[in-house]
Amino acid sequence: MSFTATDGTGVKEIVYSVNGGTDVVTSGASANAVISDEGVHNVSYFATDNAGNSSTPASVSVKIDKTAPVMSGSRSPGGNTYGWNNTPVLVTFVCNDEVGGSGVDSVTDPVTVSAEGENQSEDGNCTDKAGNGDSATVGSISIDNTDPVITAPVNQVVNATSAAGAVVSFNVSADFTISGSVSLDSSPADGSTFAVGDTTVTHTAVDQAGNSSSSTHQVTVLGAQGLSARAVAALTPFDGESKKIDKAIKEINKSMEKGFIDETHLDPKEGKKVFDHGKRAVKELQHVLKDEAKGKDNVSSAAAAAARQAIGDVVTADRLLARVQIETAQGATVVDPKNQAKVTKEIAKALTVLAKGDDKRSSG
Repeated sequence: MSFTATDGTGVKEIVYSVNGGTDVVTSGASANAVISDEGVHNVSYFATDNAGNSSTPASVSVKIDKTAPVMSGSRSPGGNTYGWNNTPVLVTFVCNDEVGGSGVDSVTDPVTVSAEGENQSEDGNCTDKAGNGDSATVGSISIDNTDPVITAPVNQVVNATSAAGAVVSFNVSADFTISGSVSLDSSPADGSTFAVGDTTVTHTAVDQAGNSSSSTHQVTVLGAQGLSARAVAALTPFDGESKKIDKAIKEINKSMEKGFIDETHLDPKEGKKVFDHGKRAVKELQHVLKDEAKGKDNVSSAAAAAARQAIGDVVTADRLLARVQIETAQGATVVDPKNQAKVTKEIAKALTVLAKGDDKRSSG
């Protein structure tokens, strides 16, 4: 700091002291004092002219702060296990000045980060009243508030392969655009055995930010009656084109009237009638295909296609029923051991007939 004095007779000297210390005497009308230590300093001073007169002593307070404040930043809420948030993040900055320092003058206001993206950051600055400054960065802010988009399979209709139903496979995918996948589950799962009837499969996707979504698709497993009903539905639009189609429809409907315990089991007393009606229906439909091939009875190609589908459904239904009946017999306990050989022989015979039917069907 600098001191100056004026007087008509001339200034002899300037005297000053710092914090009550030793007087420093400087000849002439000006003087300089160097104060470098941090803190608050009391500087006293006066001047004397050449006639010996002195000015009234005065003092001034000198404050020195050379230490920068310390700034820190924080975020709320913090990231989850994967370092992601699915809500906005509030970033707050705090500035601390040393004890006895000049004090905080300015600090960056809180900032809300809401934009989606990975590894975002916010910078903050602060200064003390002496002009010293500091800065801080709060980083690794990753935000994803978009739910995964699931692509579920289309509804499925499959044929039962046993009394338990059918093993059904499907593919499901999901778009985890921003944060990435944690899980994509289906219930029941792909490859499960689905019972005869309708089952709703629920697919659930969870991303790394904790967003989740779900979607469904339906799996319908057709038992023997369901297959027969589908055959009738395929044929009905063409029942006016051929009497044989009309007869086949009637036979299939009769096969569903009696003999069923459930979709895959037959009543032992009435079950044979189911096979007989199915057999007659298939014969009628085979005649329809022959008529179409020869151009007889004005059988359309669409009607022939329906007949082929119906034959497939009826044969599949009968095969399912036969397979279940055989499996039931294989698992049954023979009360009289003397009949065991006969039962075993009958089961073997049934399996042979079933295998021949499969071979005939596969060969067209």
